[in-house]
Amino acid sequence: MKEPKEIYYLPVEQLSDDVIQYIEKVFELLDAVKNDCNSNNFSRRFTFIRDEKAISDVAEIKKDNNKLNHIYINENFCQYLWSVCVYLIAYFENVIHIPMMDAVGINKNGYKPNMIDVEYGNDCFFRGRQLLHNFNRDAYWVTPNICNPQQFENIISHANDVYCAAIAFIYAHEFSHNYLGHTQIQQTLSRSINDEIAADDMAISFIQTEYNSAWGRTYKAGIATTLAALLLMGEDSISGGGTHPDMDVRIENLVTKLELHEMDLLWGYLGVALRLWLLVFDGLSIKEDMQQPGFGSYKEIYLYYIEKLKIVRQQRYPTIIKPDWDI
Repeated sequence: MKEPKEIYYLPVEQLSDDVIQYIEKVFELLDAVKNDCNSNNFSRRFTFIRDEKAISDVAEIKKDNNKLNHIYINENFCQYLWSVCVYLIAYFENVIHIPMMDAVGINKNGYKPNMIDVEYGNDCFFRGRQLLHNFNRDAYWVTPNICNPQQFENIISHANDVYCAAIAFIYAHEFSHNYLGHTQIQQTLSRSINDEIAADDMAISFIQTEYNSAWGRTYKAGIATTLAALLLMGEDSISGGGTHPDMDVRIENLVTKLELHEMDLLWGYLGVALRLWLLVFDGLSIKEDMQQPGFGSYKEIYLYYIEKLKIVRQQRYPTIIKPDWDI
C-alpha cells in the first residue's frame, strides 16, 4: 500500500468532496451561484491551489482562462485552518468548558478533561503554523490526521465538520464579491474596506438560512473558526491594512450576525482564540491575564478579550499596515 503522502500534498485534501457538500447544503447560496453563472460571468467551479511554499494568501476571485470569475482557495491555508479547528475544539472543551461546568455544578454526566486530546491539539496547531513560514508536507502525515485518526477519531471528526463549514463561509465570502458586483469595478482603499464588510454580510445572509437546520451550529462554529484562524496568522493580522476591516471590527461585525444566545459556547470558543493571540504577541502578559476578574459566562470571556484586542490594535496599528495574507 502506498504512503498517502505520495498521493496527496496534504491530508486536508481528503475533505474536498465534503466541502462541496457543505456549500450545497446552503440552498440560497446555491441558487444565487446558479443565477450568477448565467448572468454575471461566474465560474461554476472553484479550485484549491497547491503551493509548495509558505502561505501567501487565503482565497481570491479572479478571471480564469475562460474569462469567468473563478474562486481560488489556498490549500496550505486550508491545512492550517484545519489545525486551528482541532486546537480550539480540544482546548476549549477540556481546559475551559468542562472545568467551568464543574465550577457551577452542572457537569451531571461527569465529563473529565482529556489532556491527551489537548496535547494532540497543540501538536496539530504547531504543525499547521509551520505553513505560515515554510512548506513541508511530510510534517502533516507523521501525526494522526484525517486519513489516520487512531485514538483521536472523535475530535478529528468534529474538526472535519467545522473545517468544511469554515470553507463554505470562505467560498460564500468570495462569491459575494462577484454577486455584489465588486469584481466589475476598480477598487480603492475606502471601497475595499466597505466591499469586504459587504461581502462578509452577504455571506452571513446566505448561511443564516441554515442556522435552524441540523447543521446550524456547525456553520456558526465554522465562521468563528475562520475568524480565529485569520487572527492567529501573525501579529499584523489584527490590522486590515487599508484593504480589509481591522480584525476586531470584523470579528464584532460577524459575531453580531451569528445570533448567539447569551450562554452559547461559541462566545468562549472565540474568547480562547483572542486570548491566545494576546498572550503570543505580547498584548497581554501572563501576570496580567491571571489578574482578570473571573468570568460568569462564556460571553464575558469574549467581551473581556475582544476589548483587550481592540486596545492593542489601536496602539500598534494607528496607520495602514497591509498584512501578508488576504481573503
